[in-house]
Formats: sequence, structure tokens, C-alpha cells
Amino acid sequence: VNLVGGYYDAGDNVKFGWPMSFTVSLLAWGATEFRKQLQAANQLNHLLEAIRWGTDFILKSHTSPTTLYTQ
Repeated sequence: VNLVGGYYDAGDNVKFGWPMSFTVSLLAWGATEFRKQLQAANQLNHLLEAIRWGTDFILKSHTSPTTLYTQ
């Protein structure tokens, strides 16, 4: 399974699913709440790329209805 992407937790080369899901959710919430300010600072696209990097990994780790690679 190609699990490239996502974010490491605490610099220890481990990708924990729950903390990453929380972090990506919080980033998405920030993008929703502060969209105008992020656009004004020309940072919205960077934030959306960061969100996409995490969500793509989470989606790739769910390889079938009964399989989720997580730690």
C-alpha cells in the first residue's frame, strides 16, 4: 500500500491517525473561519495544500470498507 504523504507525529517517524485527523480537521476549520483573512494574506492556497496533504493520506490509508491502516 502506498502510504506516502500525511504528517509525522513529534519527529519520531510515526504517523498516528487520530492526531493527524484532529490536526487536519482543525486546519480545515481555520480555513473556514478565517478564509477572508487568509486570502488577504495570500496564504489560503498554502493552507489548502497542507489540508490536502493530510486528507489524501487518510483516504489512501482506508483501502477497503473493512481495512484502515492506522497506528
